[in-house]
Amino acid sequence: MGEVMDRVCPGAQFGRNSAKVDIATIPNLVLRVILFTITRTAGVQAPHEASKNHLLLATECLNPTLFDWATAVTTNIKRQLTKCKRGGVKQFGYGSIVVSFFLERLPIFQIQGAIVADPLPREPRMARWVALMPRGGGGQ
Repeated sequence: MGEVMDRVCPGAQFGRNSAKVDIATIPNLVLRVILFTITRTAGVQAPHEASKNHLLLATECLNPTLFDWATAVTTNIKRQLTKCKRGGVKQFGYGSIVVSFFLERLPIFQIQGAIVADPLPREPRMARWVALMPRGGGGQ
């Protein structure tokens, strides 16, 4: 734990009578917020302390792996559109993506002045959960 702590959050201290890191002593504010979020989401008994696994997960959040899926999808869309144009394919599998792009990005296709009324609440449990989350849950 000490080795991970020295690598991830130098200057942080262990909690009182604990082998976990006291999150409030971490100097990096971004790392502190990520760790508080992880411990809160994980539902640990002491959400103010982070374990070794929490520190390792937080480092993954700080240095995420980015996937270039857009290039592959664009190439495949172009290939399918070319085959459709030449009559080689009868169905186009990316129609919803292309239509969404046109409706959102091209001004001529954007809906002008459409007013949509608020729908009736369909998920009362979800509404109660959303109202509860800003208060921190429970009786807080």
